[in-house]
Amino acid sequence: MRNVAICVVIAAVFGARADVLDWADPFIGTQGTGHTSPAAAYPFGMVQPGPDTGHAGWERCSGYQYGDKTIERFSQTHLSGTGCSEFTDVGFMPFAGDAEKAQKSGHRQSFDKATEKATPGYYAVTLESGVKVEATCTEHVAIYRITYQKAPAHLLFDPSWAHRPVKTTEIAPMKDRRVSGRVDRHGWPDHDYYFAWELSEAPCAERVIERVGKGNVPKTVYDFDLKEGGVLYLKVALSRRSAEGARRNIDAEVPGWDFDGALAANRAKWRTILSRVEAKGTDEQMKALYTSFYHLCFQPNRLTDADEPPVYSTLSCWDTYRAAGPLYTILTPEYVPAFINSMLWHFDKHGFLPVWTLWDGDNQCMIGVHSVPMVVDAYLKGFEGVDWNRAWRCVDATLRQNRGRGKANYHVLDKYGYYPFDLVKDDSVSRLLESCYDDACAARFADALGKFEDAKFFRDRSFSWTNCFDKTTGFMRGKDSKGAWRDPFDPFQLSHVSNSDYTEGNAWHWNWHVMQAPEMIIRLLGGRERAVKRLESLFTQVSHKEGQGHVADVTGLIGQYCHGNEPSHHVIYFFSLMGRRDLAAKYIRQVMETQYGVTPDGLCGNDDCGQMSAWYIFSALGFYPFDPCGEGYVLGAPQMKEIALDVGGGRKFKVTSSKPGEALKSATLGGRAFRGVHLRHEDVMKGGELKFLR
Repeated sequence: MRNVAICVVIAAVFGARADVLDWADPFIGTQGTGHTSPAAAYPFGMVQPGPDTGHAGWERCSGYQYGDKTIERFSQTHLSGTGCSEFTDVGFMPFAGDAEKAQKSGHRQSFDKATEKATPGYYAVTLESGVKVEATCTEHVAIYRITYQKAPAHLLFDPSWAHRPVKTTEIAPMKDRRVSGRVDRHGWPDHDYYFAWELSEAPCAERVIERVGKGNVPKTVYDFDLKEGGVLYLKVALSRRSAEGARRNIDAEVPGWDFDGALAANRAKWRTILSRVEAKGTDEQMKALYTSFYHLCFQPNRLTDADEPPVYSTLSCWDTYRAAGPLYTILTPEYVPAFINSMLWHFDKHGFLPVWTLWDGDNQCMIGVHSVPMVVDAYLKGFEGVDWNRAWRCVDATLRQNRGRGKANYHVLDKYGYYPFDLVKDDSVSRLLESCYDDACAARFADALGKFEDAKFFRDRSFSWTNCFDKTTGFMRGKDSKGAWRDPFDPFQLSHVSNSDYTEGNAWHWNWHVMQAPEMIIRLLGGRERAVKRLESLFTQVSHKEGQGHVADVTGLIGQYCHGNEPSHHVIYFFSLMGRRDLAAKYIRQVMETQYGVTPDGLCGNDDCGQMSAWYIFSALGFYPFDPCGEGYVLGAPQMKEIALDVGGGRKFKVTSSKPGEALKSATLGGRAFRGVHLRHEDVMKGGELKFLR
């Protein structure tokens, strides 16, 4: 196994631009369905301080929508690109002037859009009351610099502010300009947390203006004796274990009031991370590329305190196992062992590996257990610092038992060889496909560990998807417990989750979801020539058919191809596997040009914790983790003239193309002719040049 303790270091070439941070724009994806947040963030940090324009509507899953005219609160935690609402905890709102008038408006304020700024690690805006708010953070602590351009100065503290209702709070009286407490609230899933915050100036008065909800949660306004132009600093920290832990986070990381110093340290950390990509392309390509890298590192989020070993949450595994997980193994390998150990920690706490973790719980939102392929991928790539025998026990137990999980039903799968739609009424087909992929990964893990009997069990079960392939229609189709096909059957019919065979899509979207056995689905579709025609028809069908229905997550359509949702992300690369890299290049280029942009509405769908962004980065490089569990990459077509990755020890892996965006007929790797379309992970990590030629 190679030594993955070596940190990936990648240089940057930026032409006239002096700083890589200039290329990353946190506002991309904040309008429409991208659901990203412009909040200040630290790479993989616990807090993300920034603005909330509201909680209403699906478009405000992150708490922010670019086109909104008012800001309601500034909060300390934000999701990036998810399809469900959560976080926005510990709300504050500074304001100046008439306190009674501000209270009548709910303390929301309009703002001058021209004053709103966001770069990695920094957010700033000037509110209508004449207050300039600047935010940055360390790994655990949010820091605000609040400049009151008018007087009198006030600050609202609103612990009831969050995407989900607060049940109860325990808040200690202010002492030495510090306040701490505990919040227990409903959530996705329910959770509690501890907080501590500290002011640079003591308030001259404070008053509870309202108590809200069943928990009788207080909203408090603090008044300050500040002149016009006066500055107030605010530090906020969270902890999952105690208020003392939150206070220690502040003391450990921000003992003083040096906002500029904290901002500089934050930007230095982002610069170190983002400078791991060297690229040459148009301004639009550079901006899209580095913003994608920024969004990739917005999460997972640190869960443990500064004095504890790192544990990470915000693991949207159903999304991120496809490309984000493999990209972490290349671009941020120093974090990968902690990510995997966090999954094992989750098993010890909950009895199963993560499905979709938030804070220290699991919302079990999606199907499959796609932490499994991420664990196995890290093992097969030789990562150290993990007890791999323990990891196997977690994988084995998770995929054999139903304990603690609402969407397992392995006893049904083992009995019938599929999920009958009359017994498993939600996601019967897509759940089967996802479970089969997890089983294939478990089989690889068992084989590598010499557990051949276990490998046979999981390998055999991984082929269960063939029981739901209908040869007469050529689609994956629902089947009941008596073996009868779903009838009537319309492959265009969209469904979300409930009482349906498909998750967030239809039969067209899910038909290719067999990354572990592409040759088998190609054979079942009649061989390469017929499979190519079938795949092309995916892109040429009508995008919307009468009676098809509507699902909010089904976006970014090219025909029936749906780039705005993750199950489609590997599909274009089937063309490469079938000997048609020209078609792969055609549709990759079309997706890059039409589904990604550099404006606030530049993402065609939820970024989903960096998965949409990871697809962009890999596809710009010219290869993609088609089967994202230790199986390397499948070639597409590089979209930029040159991209290079430094893989340690003075070695670089560079991809160049004489004609970006096109599938060139020949390639060399390390100066030798490159045959086929499969690129090994070890070939990337040992360095060299992959050159696409005319």
